[in-house]
Amino acid sequence: MRVGGRYSYAGLVLSLLSDAELDYWDYHAQARLALGDDDAIQLFAFGAYDLFRPPSDAENTGGEVEFHRVDVRYTRRLGPNTELSIAVTGGYDRAGGAVENASVVDSESLRARAELESVLSDAATVYVGVDGRVDRFGLETNPAYLSYPDYSALFPERTEGVVGAYVEAALQPTRTIRVRPGVRADVYRGQGVTVVGVDPRISAEFEVGRDVVLEHSFGILHQRPNFAAQVPGAQVADLAGGLQQALLFASGVRFPLPSDLSASATVFRSAYFRALDPIGGGRDFTIDRTLLDRRATVSAAGLELRISRPLTRRLGGFLGYTLSRSEQTVRGRKAVSGFDRPHVLQGALGYDFGNGFRGGVRAIFYSGVPALTLEGSPTFTDDRRGRPYFRTDLRFEKRFRLGEAGYWGIVAEVLNATSTREVVRLDCGELCRERSAGPVVLPSLGVEAAF
Repeated sequence: MRVGGRYSYAGLVLSLLSDAELDYWDYHAQARLALGDDDAIQLFAFGAYDLFRPPSDAENTGGEVEFHRVDVRYTRRLGPNTELSIAVTGGYDRAGGAVENASVVDSESLRARAELESVLSDAATVYVGVDGRVDRFGLETNPAYLSYPDYSALFPERTEGVVGAYVEAALQPTRTIRVRPGVRADVYRGQGVTVVGVDPRISAEFEVGRDVVLEHSFGILHQRPNFAAQVPGAQVADLAGGLQQALLFASGVRFPLPSDLSASATVFRSAYFRALDPIGGGRDFTIDRTLLDRRATVSAAGLELRISRPLTRRLGGFLGYTLSRSEQTVRGRKAVSGFDRPHVLQGALGYDFGNGFRGGVRAIFYSGVPALTLEGSPTFTDDRRGRPYFRTDLRFEKRFRLGEAGYWGIVAEVLNATSTREVVRLDCGELCRERSAGPVVLPSLGVEAAF
């Protein structure tokens, strides 16, 4: 069993310096109970809450988000080569502004799934699964709010569902070749509209030398159109406009280096069709119902380089670099995407000092956002960019023995220890003006235990 949680005390400090309000906490718990020699039940729960209410004289209205998940899984071995897994996951999401008259979206979800894994031989394993999910989306707003027409069009109260099935095989025809073909089909239903998505995919590994592996993957996938990724509860209601479709391809090589290091190099290409991408198109988080009429094609291509050492070693970590280009096409007009960051460099190091003490540092650097030209029809250009962004995070923990095999520990973390402000948009007319976010420094204390 494992449990843990974190709380940020930054809000206590901020409240002493201004009338702004900041609050953050998260938690997780995991447990496993063996019911017999062949079956077991597992529980996994996690969630988080985040609130930022800026000073009364600020232009930004801040935001409040939270999410929770509880997953219960039952596994049973049906034979020496077959295992059945059945799981149910419940979730709750909520997001909205931090001011009194802000609209709020939320969702309650329930997902059930089952998977059968069967080892047919040393060279073949088959996975077959089915799942279904129901989402109830809610909206808290008022017709008197200026945002009411947009929220009621994009996020109306409704219930949506999806059922799907998949089959996948792990094949090893020779000692040096591994192939995983698979296909998944889903049926989506919402607001009287039914749409279907079929997603084939395949990946393969080829050992071409001593521990040198070539990796290739290709896939087609579909998903519901969404307004902005990773915003809890903010799922756009536009199944009538069709599903978003993506083509994904990657090819790379992985090989070992001395001192337990490993290295990889990967080229990738992706394209998303009929996508809702208001942020990539304008880097503007304004809720606007007219975006439903502006489906876009978003493409990206690049190269990823990575060197890593296992964190289980006394000194472990990774260093990665990505060179990429992202573009967006709307109504036949192509331009660089507002998400485009040509250069991304990130790394992390963890060190075990002994006696239960361990520390770590993570740093990330990426190019500035492309300028938004306001003359004529607004469009992004990479002739000019905002300032690049650099951030460092710190982590330190101390573990104490708990019984023969367990432990409990205290974790101290600081996100954005460098107190860096990020340029989120660069508007250029006769003059250029940067729009920035932050800096938000988030120190936190956490406790975790395993027994």
